[in-house]
Amino acid sequence: MAGRQGHPSRGWAIKNERICDLVRLNAERVLVELTMNILIVDDNVALGETLAMMLEALGHRPSLALTGYAGVEAAKTSLPRLVLLDLGLPDIDGYEVCRLIRAVRGLEHTLIVAQSGRDDAEDVERAMTGGFDRFIVKPAPFEALEELIALADA
Repeated sequence: MAGRQGHPSRGWAIKNERICDLVRLNAERVLVELTMNILIVDDNVALGETLAMMLEALGHRPSLALTGYAGVEAAKTSLPRLVLLDLGLPDIDGYEVCRLIRAVRGLEHTLIVAQSGRDDAEDVERAMTGGFDRFIVKPAPFEALEELIALADA
């Protein structure tokens, strides 16, 4: 056995380490592709933070804006695939925020969901004709969030 360099399984160990590194790298890439940026625009801090925690628990990257103008700026920088947008904001209403987000290059096809504490047929109609893709009543049930995420991912 004189002249042999190290243990015969040493080469296999090095190859296995490299394979494991490649598998880890590919798994990280897949996780990044599966998570999405989601923007919540709501002046109700408690509700917005709760919604953000729920979305984070699902493995996504939520951000919260408390005013309409802050929401538009956040959309420009985070390029979300899903926007959960309150209709009644303190500075500008959700309809105007929706219009401004839709005008941003790269966000034309973002799924924008109107949120309201009222289940008013007039609000639903106005939202659907005003550029929103969907309408939900706050607080949104967990199942509804999962459906919206799947829709934004399609």
